[in-house]
Amino acid sequence: MGLAKQSPEGVAQAVEQALAIDIQDETMKPFALLACGEFSNLGGDAQRGVEAIQRAVDRGGQDHWYYKSLGWALAGAGRTDEAKAAFTKSLEGFESWSPEPPANADIDRWTAAYFLDLVTQERYTQRWQKDEKFACFVWFYVGQRAEIDGRVDDAIAAYENAVELGQLPSAHHTANFAAYRLLVLTGALRPGDQAASEEFSEPLEK
Repeated sequence: MGLAKQSPEGVAQAVEQALAIDIQDETMKPFALLACGEFSNLGGDAQRGVEAIQRAVDRGGQDHWYYKSLGWALAGAGRTDEAKAAFTKSLEGFESWSPEPPANADIDRWTAAYFLDLVTQERYTQRWQKDEKFACFVWFYVGQRAEIDGRVDDAIAAYENAVELGQLPSAHHTANFAAYRLLVLTGALRPGDQAASEEFSEPLEK
């Protein structure tokens, strides 16, 4: 995870480990399974991402961000109804987004609400545009949703926004995930091109 926070090349290494690790290992803790699932999803194997994150949930990972990430992986796997159910689960206690979003909803809940169309893309990005840490984060997920929908040009544009905002002093490391996806979409990198040596300790957006 450390290298993934530093560069898109580090992200590629983390993805390759996620795709190779034995997610059936009974000693893996929920947090490690969550990270493995997120990086698997990032690397293009959404079904593996679903399996790993579901195992994390089954082993006790009940915080709302587990369900947000499960919804993200399910959406990538084309399992739309299940994705909606997972995103909805992540919003327990924060169900009302109209006429105004909950004042204390965090970035993960905003992301779930965006995937559920409870907030528009414009509102999602505007809410965080002045936040040096998370301005890039939302554009990464806008790019992910565009990829899931097959809108590659829109995904590239969103990732470019995330990378640019990643230059801010306290920017979140999801800017590196956007840069990684740009490399994949433009053909500059294919999953499998990087060897991995990291151990998972935390999920990708924490």
